[in-house]
Amino acid sequence: MRGEPTNKAFAMFGRAIWYTDLSESGNFQFSYSGDLGGGFIRFPVLPSNITNKNDPRHDDLSAVINSDGSTTYSPKPSAAIAKTDTRPVGPFLLGASVGLIYHLSRHFALSLEGRALTGLPAFGVLVEGGFSAQLAFGGTKGPAPTDEEGEGEGGGGPGPVNDAPPPPDSSSEEEE
Repeated sequence: MRGEPTNKAFAMFGRAIWYTDLSESGNFQFSYSGDLGGGFIRFPVLPSNITNKNDPRHDDLSAVINSDGSTTYSPKPSAAIAKTDTRPVGPFLLGASVGLIYHLSRHFALSLEGRALTGLPAFGVLVEGGFSAQLAFGGTKGPAPTDEEGEGEGGGGPGPVNDAPPPPDSSSEEEE
């Protein structure tokens, strides 16, 4: 076939992520997730071996003599990339991931994650890994600040900082 191979595939995923603290302070966490989606993932594949030496692009082939005496022709590495095709995987997609997260502060963390995705009924497996920096905007949840980080914020030591105003004193109302 002539023309360019397909190089785009569209997929949508839903992801549920869980976190487990590995340290007492909550600064080091293990994350795991499950992915469920639909669409296609495309994998590049090299053309299969060619057994006909009369192929019109014979100049791009290299001959290999097999142990049984037959000859097969394979694309030369310099020509194979231009003739790479893609194979779709899907349309039902499943995945899982695991990772480690280290919180440097309440708003900044480093993450290392590995993920595997697969598709059905057209089967294939994608394994990927990544390292990222995460930045949190706002919010009050997160690991407790350390002494250095919590200095001047109302906390005298490790542990969560309580910035909420104290509850009203109910004993003064009863005396009146």
